Amino acid sequence: MIPNIVTTKEACKILKIGRTSLNNILLTDPTFPAVQAGANCKWLINADRLDQWLMRRGQKHAGVKNGLELEM
Repeated sequence: MIPNIVTTKEACKILKIGRTSLNNILLTDPTFPAVQAGANCKWLINADRLDQWLMRRGQKHAGVKNGLELEM
């Protein structure tokens, strides 16, 4: 089965974060569901696994619910 793949721009909208934040995640978090592919090394992000990643991330960080920072 082919996974649902999204671009970095689409992933930013889904996660409600900026491009710089997503780039930091892509470069530092090996659990993020993405791979680099192609001659231009574009990121392919598995949209089907984003919510699983958010749930795991939410369990690891205090002040975070479902992977999204709580507004204070």
